[in-house]
Amino acid sequence: MEFDQEKFNQAYADDPDSVETLFTHTGDTITDTTRLSLLNRGQGVQTAGDGVADFRATLRDGSTIDVSIGQVTTLGQLVSAINATDNSKLRAEITDDGRIKLTDLTSGGGTFAVSQLNASQLLFDLGLNVSSTNGQIQGKQLKIDNAINNITGGIGVTMQQKINKLIDPINGIVTRQNKTLDSRTEQFKDRIKALDEQLEAKRARLEKQFAGLESSLAKLQTQQQSLGNIQLISYSPKS
Repeated sequence: MEFDQEKFNQAYADDPDSVETLFTHTGDTITDTTRLSLLNRGQGVQTAGDGVADFRATLRDGSTIDVSIGQVTTLGQLVSAINATDNSKLRAEITDDGRIKLTDLTSGGGTFAVSQLNASQLLFDLGLNVSSTNGQIQGKQLKIDNAINNITGGIGVTMQQKINKLIDPINGIVTRQNKTLDSRTEQFKDRIKALDEQLEAKRARLEKQFAGLESSLAKLQTQQQSLGNIQLISYSPKS
């Protein structure tokens, strides 16, 4: 695999945000590129279909808006579909903590509320089936199921995850191998120490035996000299 610098530069010049997302998007971060099919443990978001309204927004000025999401695939497309209905009265956005927030841009004495239409499960799947507060409805915190989390990360994130598996200070492959090598090294050191102690014990024993042997030889030599002197005295001529 080769890195084509020219194509990379061209792609970055054409769409820098997409290139940045490609390399930095983390799998568990909710963004406008998050696919709906990855939400709710892989069940996604069930809409009513093309041309059919998914929910009705009753605004504070008393007016109503029927919103159709259609066959969208990402959260960003879903938000755009809501905003395209009437962006002067109703605004949708993704919050920093991964929620869909609806804001009533009108004013009046009414209560902002949403209700599902045509058996759509969109409000339930996004956690928007709740009461409004100060003209806003905020859905549940969206999460990507961990079982499919690994297919949503950017290249840079994927590479980082692979590297972390190698160098993680607790469970990294390199770390475990180093620990294994360190353990074996310590075992070898302990074995060498044990052998050195055995050799030292044998050396000390041999030295003691050798010292005893020298003492015995010295005694034998003394005894031999004494015997020799006795023999000389026994055989000396009488005057």
